[in-house]
Parts: sequence; structure tokens; C-alpha cells
Amino acid sequence: MPRGRAPRSRVARRNRTLRACRRRTSNRPEILLHGVGTMAESNTTDQVIADMKREISELSGLSLATGVILTQLLQKIASREMNPQGAAGQIVNNARAAIEGFTTAQKSDPVMKARALEAVKQYEDQIRSVLRD
Repeated sequence: MPRGRAPRSRVARRNRTLRACRRRTSNRPEILLHGVGTMAESNTTDQVIADMKREISELSGLSLATGVILTQLLQKIASREMNPQGAAGQIVNNARAAIEGFTTAQKSDPVMKARALEAVKQYEDQIRSVLRD
């Protein structure tokens, strides 16, 4: 090994690359917006927020379609039973037990568990309202 030169580790190479990048960008002017950050950072943040809003809208639409289809299927299944109200009750009770078991085993967020149980209650109300008619 040559004298005076230590072997380069990954960390040393990474640090050298970072220093070179800083030197290349250090002479660029930065425009601060309301003291928060650069204009480039703001545009990137706005784009990320817009992308997230679009994704939330898409997921909400998917959730709505899934809920409607699920409700229709459950109504159809329950209506074919000899005791439709009992079948609906059994489906809902099994769903509650599954949610309780899953959230306990996975140590899930309590907000997720509460929302899942609320959704089961909504499905139960929808199914029972159709079965009463």
C-alpha cells in the first residue's frame, strides 16, 4: 500500500462525494420564500402535496366502490338465508372479532381499529335496512 494514503472506506467515499456536490451547488443563489426554504424546495413541496391529494382522492374512490360492492354482496348472501337478520348478525360479529384479533395481534393504531369498527357498523346498518324492507 502506498505510504501516506489510507484505504478508502464506503463512508469516506460518500463523504468525498457529498463535499464535491456541495462545492458545485454552493455558488447558486437561493431565493427564500417567507424564510421557510428555497423556491425549489417550495415547488417540490407543493408538487408532493398535490400528488398526495390526488392519491387520497383515488383511494377514496376505490374505498367507496369497494364498500358499495361489499354491501351488495353481503345483502345478497344474507337474503338467501333462512334467517336473513341472523345471517347478517353473524357476518358482522365475525367481522368485529376478526378486526379485534388482527389489531391486537399487530398492535395496530387505535384510530385504524376505531374506523374499521365504525365501518362494520355502517355496513350492518345498510344491510339490515335492506333486509327489513
